[in-house]
Order: sequence, then C-alpha cells, then structure tokens
Amino acid sequence: MRTPHHVERIVDPPADDLSRLAGVLCGRTTGVCTVDVDGLSAAVPDSVREVLADIVAALARGESISVVSHEPTVTTQEAADLIGVSRPTLVRLLERGEIAYDQPGSHRRVSLRDVVSYQRSHHHNLEPQDEAVR
Repeated sequence: MRTPHHVERIVDPPADDLSRLAGVLCGRTTGVCTVDVDGLSAAVPDSVREVLADIVAALARGESISVVSHEPTVTTQEAADLIGVSRPTLVRLLERGEIAYDQPGSHRRVSLRDVVSYQRSHHHNLEPQDEAVR
C-alpha cells in the first residue's frame, strides 16, 4: 500500500491581532490583493486569497490550523474519501469512465485534479445506488 507523500504544517494562533487582516482578506469578493515585500508586489489569485482568508480567519478566532500539500495523484481510497463515496463506488465510476485514472501496475492512481473536478460537478448528482453505498 502506497503512503501518500505530503507535507503537513500545524500553526498555532499568533499573539498578534489578526482581525484586521482577516477582514481585508475575507471582505474581498472580486479582484486580487497585492503583497509588497521589499518593494516588490505580486498579484494574489482569488483561489489563493480565499485559502489565505480561511487560514487567517481561523487563526483570528484562536484556532490552530493545519496546512497539508498533496501529491498530484491519490489512491482510490483517498479519492473515494474526497468525493464522499465508498471505494467500490469510486471504482465503478472509474470503470464507467466518469473519472480518468492510470494503472501503471496493479493499483489505480487518480489525478487529484480530476477527483476535485468530479466532486465539484457531481456533488449533488450522485446516483441513488451510490448514495446507498455511502
């Protein structure tokens, strides 16, 4: 069984008051923020800003957060857990061609991007038989 490679970092709330930063990040609904470091600025994509907003808001509430990076592929069990179905249901989705996969050996590997895309487009459209297996 493959152990997924990931980096995890747990961050405890800082002593600084983050409510202002949380308000700025959370209050932005369109466009991008800029970050100035030593006179340089970089545009922050909305998807990154949203993650930063969630992190800062949790820290501002005094919560610890955990940030984990994942490999670009996942096992069938990891994919099933992300979608919220059983592994056998996920395998049926793979075999029906609803989610692409690679099988370099005896184990299937699923692109994390494909799993997330499927999850977003089918979250409320699971077939009744799939719901029963969950």
